[in-house]
Amino acid sequence: MCALDPSAGADEPAGLSNRDEARDPGMKLGSSMRRRRSRGNRGFKWPGKNWRVGIPKVKLPRGAGFVAVGVMLVGVGIGYLVTTRVLLPLPPPPGDLFEVPDVRGLERLVAMELIEGSEMVAAVSDSFRHPTAASGEVLGQTPMPGQLSEAAGTVALTVSLGPVRRPVPDVVRLGLNSARTVLEASGFVVV
Repeated sequence: MCALDPSAGADEPAGLSNRDEARDPGMKLGSSMRRRRSRGNRGFKWPGKNWRVGIPKVKLPRGAGFVAVGVMLVGVGIGYLVTTRVLLPLPPPPGDLFEVPDVRGLERLVAMELIEGSEMVAAVSDSFRHPTAASGEVLGQTPMPGQLSEAAGTVALTVSLGPVRRPVPDVVRLGLNSARTVLEASGFVVV
């Protein structure tokens, strides 16, 4: 008897054929799915109201939350004050501060007088040859101009030793084009 046959019995599930019943007459197609779905209902259950077995329920007064928050804020405030005033106090403020003057481009002696007139100490920390700066000209300073420095603070100067001196090659016996090539190769500008 086929399930699509209108003469099929009402108690026979749809989709079963005689061939399926011949293999296992007790098995019904789809019953395993129904069993799995029904197991979910019989599985784990949440404890509900009785999960706190031994812990008594505490009833707090109405304003207890505000009091607790207030106590916490007062504790944080006192902790902040103790930390910033006792444990980690601010260092004492420095004495008078002076603005560092701009001495770049000045002669070394003039720059040192200007710095010492600002109640600071001037010192030459470095010097090197510069192709365009004259000998003794201040090329740089530390701290930079406009920054604040304490009284008797040191201003380090970098001074030029002048351009690099090179010997001029002898081109007296050379022709015009050869002499120009030799001088330009040596780093000179021919005009």
